[in-house]
Amino acid sequence: SLGVLDNPGPGGKSVEVVEGDVIFLYSDGIIEEMDDAETMFGQARLEEALVAIATGEKPLAHLTAVIADHRGGREQADDITMAALTCRKKEKSL
Repeated sequence: SLGVLDNPGPGGKSVEVVEGDVIFLYSDGIIEEMDDAETMFGQARLEEALVAIATGEKPLAHLTAVIADHRGGREQADDITMAALTCRKKEKSL
């Protein structure tokens, strides 16, 4: 499953974002999903789908369809979690 920590620890990173940036969160079940030839979906294929989503060419649901197409008739082997967060300006507190 997807875990989010307050303190990422020694291996964690911080990134600067600007309004309109999109952050994609996903579990490893996506890149490890196998097809009938036991080929993993992989990072490159994930990034290709995410670019299409980030540019507005495809909706987030496109990723689900691409993964299912890759899997073919196989059962889903692992949990799959994904989310897209669009960065917005912080509203002033009252």
